[in-house]
Amino acid sequence: MTFYIFKQLTLSAAFVLLAGVSASITTPFAYAANKTTATVSSNEIQEIFWDDLMPIGFEPEQSAVDHDATDLASAQMSLDAPVVDSLNGKTVKIPGFVVPLEGNDTHVTEFLLVPFFGACIHVPPPPPNQIIHVKYPKGAAVDSLYDAVVLTGKISTKGWKGDIAQVGYTMEGITIAPYDE
Repeated sequence: MTFYIFKQLTLSAAFVLLAGVSASITTPFAYAANKTTATVSSNEIQEIFWDDLMPIGFEPEQSAVDHDATDLASAQMSLDAPVVDSLNGKTVKIPGFVVPLEGNDTHVTEFLLVPFFGACIHVPPPPPNQIIHVKYPKGAAVDSLYDAVVLTGKISTKGWKGDIAQVGYTMEGITIAPYDE
């Protein structure tokens, strides 16, 4: 088995500094993803990482951010980024950061899960296959948007489009917990 260890994840224009210089964002996650994914029955939880959401061989386009864009969503790159169809319907566990969409002062019921802090808020969204639209009806307490979480839920390759970004995956959240290295 071949294991890949990633300490940095370079995606696309989402990692371009406002000055237009390319840079890498280091995520707090130590990626140790098994690229030869074993078959997992529908009732097992499969731990995945952000690189598992990109088909092998996919490279997001690299270009400068449009600083004249009226909103961050219009600067999103690789809108045709492919998803991994074999993940459809699986129960998965993935770390990430919450970008709230719906909820109140203490709980979020709908959010985007993204691979790095600030995605879709401070910098343009990553490619659609690097964003998960999550519905969590029971509401997740989010003390700080700076904190990473681990989300477990049933993932779908059905996309979603909102004001903030175009998304490649959706998920019905089952559990959410603070990320603990």
